Amino acid sequence: MYYTMGAGDTRHCFCTPCYNEARGDTIVADRTPIPKTRLEKKKNDEETEEWWVQCDKCEAWQHQICALFNGRRNDGGQAEYTCRNCYITEVERGERKTLPQSAALGAKDLPRTILSDHIEQRLSRKLKQERQERARVQGKSFDDVPGAESLVVRVVSSVDKKLEVKQRFLEIFREENYPTEFPYKSKVVLLFQKIEGAEVCLFGMYVQEFGSEAHFPNQRCVYLSYLDSVKYFRPDIKAVTGEALRTFVYHEILIGYLEHCKKRGFTSCYIWACPPLKGRSIYCIAIQKSRKRQNLTNTGNGMLRKAAKENVVVALTDLYDHFFISSGECKEKVTAARLPYFEGDYWPGAAEDLICQLIQEEDGRKQNKKVSTEKTITKRARKASGQADLSELLFALLYSNGIGHPLGLQPVQRLSDL
Repeated sequence: MYYTMGAGDTRHCFCTPCYNEARGDTIVADRTPIPKTRLEKKKNDEETEEWWVQCDKCEAWQHQICALFNGRRNDGGQAEYTCRNCYITEVERGERKTLPQSAALGAKDLPRTILSDHIEQRLSRKLKQERQERARVQGKSFDDVPGAESLVVRVVSSVDKKLEVKQRFLEIFREENYPTEFPYKSKVVLLFQKIEGAEVCLFGMYVQEFGSEAHFPNQRCVYLSYLDSVKYFRPDIKAVTGEALRTFVYHEILIGYLEHCKKRGFTSCYIWACPPLKGRSIYCIAIQKSRKRQNLTNTGNGMLRKAAKENVVVALTDLYDHFFISSGECKEKVTAARLPYFEGDYWPGAAEDLICQLIQEEDGRKQNKKVSTEKTITKRARKASGQADLSELLFALLYSNGIGHPLGLQPVQRLSDL
């Protein structure tokens, strides 16, 4: 269940815990108080409908997305549509002439950037080397072994944004002069391959780049927030290294991106390697299984080891080891303000939940009442913190809630000093 009001860009949604935690008759959204009476209670059980289109010749029905039919251009529902089979039949009969290849824009016609050229050129070079090595191992000529063709890499979005730090988090770390916002550039990198005449998006990567103008702890770092792929890559063979050729390609794209970031002066990259929730990936197909957390971590580590061999990456660690083990400081002096703060990441949301627990417990102590929460700070955690300060208690709570690691975030990887 959730609560909502408005529509489009002005629509606001609130989960049940946030709705219940809001004191009084109002709830705040974008620093604007909204009366709870204006919110509508709904259940998140709606299924997205698949749109269909009917061929005007044979009257067969197809999914619009499968037929590459642009429903947004279908003004008034009067646009004529001919399915692929009828189109081919008309061409064979001489009733229709095919358009020249230059008339249809493809992925290669999307604007190029320095980044896309760097990744694409590296990918082409590495694939050629892999194919040559595979041919040598198999005792065949270069042309006798299959290779990947028609691959295009493009940066389809590059937008300047600002990440505002949540108010409760700011209040706790006010004395540490924690920044109120972090400027960054959001980018989307896609890989396309032309398969049976259609441009297919096989791989997507969302990144957040925090430059020198961003304050500590986000300064000069990159956050690789989202990766996804679909199993349509051609050819479906193994590379000479033993891994799938598609995996080899995806690794080279990632290494190429890290290499470009290193040349531009970025010093570290954080990778979120948690698998997407069911129904949240690009597209779910029957032959493709959902990736498990350990599988994703192993795959990421394999890519990073390749990057280390090329000296693109010089050190690999995780969030816990870097900030809480190898920091060289006493644990009591390490606060949660040192952790990087990214848009849509696990930590900012988890921090808000932890802060709510801290505030509730603090209020309970003042009123000499017991506050029931799912996770409370243990006496052992308080003793470990050695402080009554909320920022120290927040750090202590991380220790008490983690399983082996204070954040419980073993999949989150960090590349130190690229």
